[in-house]
Amino acid sequence: MGATGEQIGPARSRERFLVGDPVADGVRSPILNSWQRCRSLGLSPDQTDLPYRDDFDPDSRLVHAAQPVLDRLASRFAGSQMNVSLADGNGTVLQRRFGEPALARTLPPIQTVPGFVFAERFAGTNGIGLALAERHLVQVYGAEHFAERSQSNACSAIPIRDRLSGHVVGVLCFGYPHGYEHPQLPALVRRAAESIERRLMEERSERERALLRAYLDAGHAARDGAAPGEGPTIGLEELGDSGLDLGDQMILKDKATELMSGARRAAVEVLLPHGRGVTLLSSPVTSLTGVEGVVVEAVFSGEPPPEHHFSPGTGRAARPSAPAPGPPAPGRVRGLVLVGEPEVGKYAVAARRRLELLAEASTRIGTTLDVTRTARELAEMAVPRLADYVTVDVPEAVLRGEESADPRSELHRTVVHGITEDCPFYPAGRRVELRSGTPHMRCLDSGQAVLEADLREAVGWIDQEPEHARRILDRNVHSLISVPLLARGVLLGIASFYRSQDPAPFGEDDSWLAQELAARAALCIDNARRYTREHTLALALQESLLPRGVPEQGAVEVAHRYLPAESGVGGDWFDVIPLSGTRVALLVG
Repeated sequence: MGATGEQIGPARSRERFLVGDPVADGVRSPILNSWQRCRSLGLSPDQTDLPYRDDFDPDSRLVHAAQPVLDRLASRFAGSQMNVSLADGNGTVLQRRFGEPALARTLPPIQTVPGFVFAERFAGTNGIGLALAERHLVQVYGAEHFAERSQSNACSAIPIRDRLSGHVVGVLCFGYPHGYEHPQLPALVRRAAESIERRLMEERSERERALLRAYLDAGHAARDGAAPGEGPTIGLEELGDSGLDLGDQMILKDKATELMSGARRAAVEVLLPHGRGVTLLSSPVTSLTGVEGVVVEAVFSGEPPPEHHFSPGTGRAARPSAPAPGPPAPGRVRGLVLVGEPEVGKYAVAARRRLELLAEASTRIGTTLDVTRTARELAEMAVPRLADYVTVDVPEAVLRGEESADPRSELHRTVVHGITEDCPFYPAGRRVELRSGTPHMRCLDSGQAVLEADLREAVGWIDQEPEHARRILDRNVHSLISVPLLARGVLLGIASFYRSQDPAPFGEDDSWLAQELAARAALCIDNARRYTREHTLALALQESLLPRGVPEQGAVEVAHRYLPAESGVGGDWFDVIPLSGTRVALLVG
């Protein structure tokens, strides 16, 4: 697509936005949200200076993994005006490639030299900054850039993730003139990013293989008499003949993962379902290339583990009076369970806990057909295992059992729940008003989860109510995930998850878990809403059938009152029938 026609709308909208006028329809919501954040940050469109960092690692794992991919891209676009940039997770450019090398000599250093930071809070709306903010593939064309210096260019950028943890570790950005746009470019950008992500995983595997080699070499040295040994070591899968089935192996690997994440020498006893006890030993190991990791072994005998494995807080360990290591005991066998870096163990433990939480949520969310109770069950499930504070906002119409015509404008704070009673958020029962550009409104507008890793930089959220935001930040609340409550195509509200105690920000895996919990809760809330609507209609029908009065009687004075059953189920009736001789018949059924 060419520059003409592509730039007219955004250019005029941008001019109106900069002077404070309402922007025309057609500006994409990610771009408009980014412009609003830029204005809140006080950025100037003619700003040319960007922060420069000389402390970035030019030979980091990300650079090492991306190098061949960048070289192939440079070769593919040889002779063109395409340029490719690699940035880290903070927006600092680490590498650049140019299709036409002479192009680098005609551009200012800010566009050619690694080390400049293109995070949105410094550079305004641009490919690298927007990819980090939106966390998916983005395109920015001409006047959609906030800064004047980028108006003649277009770019496509995509986050690069560590596939093990899900964390965004970098950005791959393609810059080009408008005329170079091609329908296949987004697919090419995705494939290039996937190649870098695969190479990052291969590097991790190579590091683990190096640790395994170091462990095996140490074992061979022990058997050759260089150091006292503990007995022969075999693989865990080789122990099937000794009564250790696949279920037992999974139990040991699960516990070994926790030990690996601790990154220290330890010993714990594991009781298997058949009554057999196994001692797991974790020991630090360093490869020849300097990679530090942990090896976890299983000791199969009734003898205690070596004394040097005991340390406080390692779990239910064997007897601390164990003798010092000596020659191998007859019949004693050690099986290798896991070897790897501690971070791998931490990710695995976190993944298991997420699955456990989802399994529990399937039975604990939606126990009643009540909208408010279901929203509270969602919050109670998430605190404290996912978040420290949770708020749930639902349109008032949904609380009445109806669909909301405009859920963004009639939100009602339904639930506030947290690790402390004095939550720093507005209490339940209050009407919630959201401004455009806040994470919550972006979530409602897009129908997708919004992750704000650092709330101190979420200018739209801070600007909505600065004093209230400051009170929240003062309680160490630092990270947010906003998730829409969507069920059967109906928007039922929004759930917001906040973190304060864990210093690490929310990541993609946390966002996925929040979305799974919210999806379960939304379906239950919609069932409760539908029940409320049908129940209300049934009560209205019952009341419409009640008599509005009774005929006058000479023998008695009649008064009546109808109380519907608390369960909502009923078909009671009554009647007063005049009889001869000043008699009446009173009937209740």
